Amino acid sequence: METTSGSSKTPARRAPRGRVLGARAARLLVLGAGLALAITSLQPAPARAVSSGPVRSAKAATSGNPRMFTILDVADRPIARPSARPRIVSLAPALTEILYAIGAGGDLVADSDYCDYPAAASKLPHVGELRTLRLERIVALRPTLVVTAAGPRAIYMSVEHLTRAPVFVAEDGSVAAIVHNTEALGLLTGHQAQAQALIKRIRSHLAAVSDRASHEPHPTVFYMVWNDPLQTASPRSYLGELIADAGGQNIAPVGPGFYPWMSWETLLVDKPEVVIGPANLASAIRAAGKELGARTAVLDDDIISRPGPRVVEAIDLLYRAIHGESPEPRKP
Repeated sequence: METTSGSSKTPARRAPRGRVLGARAARLLVLGAGLALAITSLQPAPARAVSSGPVRSAKAATSGNPRMFTILDVADRPIARPSARPRIVSLAPALTEILYAIGAGGDLVADSDYCDYPAAASKLPHVGELRTLRLERIVALRPTLVVTAAGPRAIYMSVEHLTRAPVFVAEDGSVAAIVHNTEALGLLTGHQAQAQALIKRIRSHLAAVSDRASHEPHPTVFYMVWNDPLQTASPRSYLGELIADAGGQNIAPVGPGFYPWMSWETLLVDKPEVVIGPANLASAIRAAGKELGARTAVLDDDIISRPGPRVVEAIDLLYRAIHGESPEPRKP
């Protein structure tokens, strides 16, 4: 993933509003065909799970606390630190949640159709989601920064070209990515102290749950990302990392992808002790548990699948699902 920063170039002088929107509408039509091609190449996101797109790293510049590093936009250009309050469009629910958690929610001028937490996020103008972006609306909002999850470069390059705002593409696939994204957004909004405080809380909570889990039995776990065809979360994925930290033995294969396919025959042979998955697959999860003789747990889709501040709630949900109890320390 990349940290994105917008180009430091000053935009050309603007024409009157009506003429600008008319010209940009024409440019939108020209770019529409290219965007359509990029979008049709996408595969459906499994059960609104964590994206498994490619990760692009930011380049560390210095060490320290808070850490300072160069943040790059989708075109690999450094994003300048804001000299004025930014106008942010977020296309990723997890990044929207991070922005609110570090006190930068007031910098948002719009977000995606799926951004519904905290409550204030659902009241912002929505600009679609990756496959249905309302580009003219985004342009009209005059953002100075667009933030998004990993996805097709062609779409993000088009957004950057149309808005003249840098597109920050978040890192994906791990708890470390949450830390990095929080640091980056703290720098890009001038909320470094709040970002570091959030990171400290996340690390402390995850460490406490992991320590508690290390003293418990480690039942085998199957996480159902999708049911037809059967799809699961690799131990390499964000969800796989949380399952391990919560004390579960993930039966999913370790392969190149974060969310591999599995056969029912393999599942019947492995016979996991616990079957877990999001609420939108509740009936399939319970049916699988009955067939396998396994305990089942149905978890809140948004909490479990968004790599953001609510990772502390996600690991608590997984701990309860795996061990049948709260991760809070037992009373002496």
